Amino acid sequence: MKNAFRFLCIAALAGCTLMIVPSCSDDYDDSEIKERLDKVENRVTALEKWCSIINSEIASLKRLITALENKDYVTGVETLENGYKITFSKSGSITIQNGKDGGDGEDGKDGLDGYTPIIGVAKHTDGLYYWTTQAKDGKTNWLTDVDGNMIRTTGNDGVDGSSGNNAPTPIMKTGIELGNDYIPDAVYLSVDSGESWKKVSGDRGEQGVQGPKGDSLFKNVDNSNDDYVIFTLQDGTPIEISKWFASSQEPVPTGIIILDYTTMPIVKGGQAQIKLRVNPSGFKVTKENIELDVWNSDTYFLDDKNNMSRASYVTPSDYYELVKIEPDKNTTNEELEGQWIATIQSKGVGNYRNLSELSLVVNYTDSKGDVQRISCPQSILVETVPTVEEGIAFSYSKVQTIYTTETNINPYMLFTNFKFYKNTEGEIWHYNMKLIAEVKTELDESLLTADTESLYDKHYISFTPNMEASIWKELTEGKTKKASSSAKIKLIDFAGCCKELDLPIVYCPSNINLNLKLSAKEVNKYYQKTSESYFINIGNELAEYGLVQDVISELTMRVIQGFTEDDSWMEYHFPMVIEEMGICTGKIFNPILGFHVYKEAIPGTRNYEPYDETLPTITIGITSIAQELVTPFSLVALNIKLYMEIIE
Repeated sequence: MKNAFRFLCIAALAGCTLMIVPSCSDDYDDSEIKERLDKVENRVTALEKWCSIINSEIASLKRLITALENKDYVTGVETLENGYKITFSKSGSITIQNGKDGGDGEDGKDGLDGYTPIIGVAKHTDGLYYWTTQAKDGKTNWLTDVDGNMIRTTGNDGVDGSSGNNAPTPIMKTGIELGNDYIPDAVYLSVDSGESWKKVSGDRGEQGVQGPKGDSLFKNVDNSNDDYVIFTLQDGTPIEISKWFASSQEPVPTGIIILDYTTMPIVKGGQAQIKLRVNPSGFKVTKENIELDVWNSDTYFLDDKNNMSRASYVTPSDYYELVKIEPDKNTTNEELEGQWIATIQSKGVGNYRNLSELSLVVNYTDSKGDVQRISCPQSILVETVPTVEEGIAFSYSKVQTIYTTETNINPYMLFTNFKFYKNTEGEIWHYNMKLIAEVKTELDESLLTADTESLYDKHYISFTPNMEASIWKELTEGKTKKASSSAKIKLIDFAGCCKELDLPIVYCPSNINLNLKLSAKEVNKYYQKTSESYFINIGNELAEYGLVQDVISELTMRVIQGFTEDDSWMEYHFPMVIEEMGICTGKIFNPILGFHVYKEAIPGTRNYEPYDETLPTITIGITSIAQELVTPFSLVALNIKLYMEIIE
């Protein structure tokens, strides 16, 4: 069927058909008609062969640009009878024609203009290669798709080449290959993988038939240079690709050695450096040819009340990244031959500690294009630790009494509690205080003296008031209910991360007198009720001294105690006695007194005058302890005398 179709098409091109030969012009006899048909058929056959060659050349040109963009190397140039076989280190091989020019064709009265635009490539301003066409007048234009977009040379075949993700390969075919709707001996071009076709040669004219401009897209292949091969396209565009042996003048790596095997601690998010040597010393190490190798990895997650708070990770290798490689230098800034410094970046999200064995691998491409790996026989232990902000918690009372006894000054205590971490095997690690490189305090030295030496071995910092200062004197003399100063504390780890606290240092007197006025009406509600107590909350009164509800909220370890002196004497002088006392509800300071009302309350009755020496006294104590110590610290030692009066 195809041969029959070909014959009919050729007959039509000759100016008559086989069915109506008598009606043909007398200017031609049968032999002339046959000769004309043979010429046309020969032309169609030649065009089909030319299209096949050009399509192969377009594919080779595309692979050539791919090799160029992938920084591939030419490993061989073999001369063939009609061209060259080019072999690359990674991209296989291509075959291209030798670039001979095509003939001009023979004259004829009804010939077709056979000039076909020359396909080529050129680099655009974005540094990428795009397809071009050269017209008959020698002008080169960008080849565009149906939407007018330039078409990338490399990428996957597709419709939209402008995005760079898809790069349709141009295809050429003759009309006879496409069917009845096309001129048989015209050449058509598709830039959308055969979805649509545009005639690019074959317009009828009076000058006869001119053959395509050569059988190859390549004009010349210059292999004379020792370092590179130059491929020149028909439109004059040169493409230069390095030869393998020129690029491989660097020595092939034979070994890699880590020079310092000291365990490297890295604060999470920080960096550390590994010193290494690569043999032979002439091999140039870059970030592209060296990579990390993680041998073992163990992660400890924050253990908060037995609930392990996991860091976000996929594999242990995600905790580290090689971010830079640079030559090692001596003290005079001279590069040390063969020695390098690899900078390692700690990664990962969450409060964790990671311990990993890291090694290094150098990669290179051999002459066959295969990637070879040179491994280091040793590893180095790298430890990522939490920041000081994550690993340390401050603990303190929001107010302390100025004395622990009648004469002993009470230092203001700031406890530094380290946090615990646990791995999947249940092993425990805690934040190491030695990771803290510096402790800073900012305070008014006329009011306070700071002691930071106890941080590392006793896990607390203390501030002692200067009792000569007026604010503390007025407090002890009963002129003020509380006195305060402030101190700023900074703990800085070896990576420069900082944990900071603005600590309000508040003191209250050690002895407090409270005046309570009690309603006779309210008190008498509980008279003769042996099963019920009359409760009084003295929290509002104590809040004026700084003993507010959250006074112990920042303490992680605490003991609260309270008791009263024997007040049984009040049975003869006052209508009620203290029966019970509560100090705290959880972490809420909530001092409540429960009274037993044993006789009717009468307005005007007092528990003082003349009984001041025997007033009931409440003692409240708050004690805490630093981590890993057994010595408790008295933070609050408070004596409260109750002056009570019955009113209407």
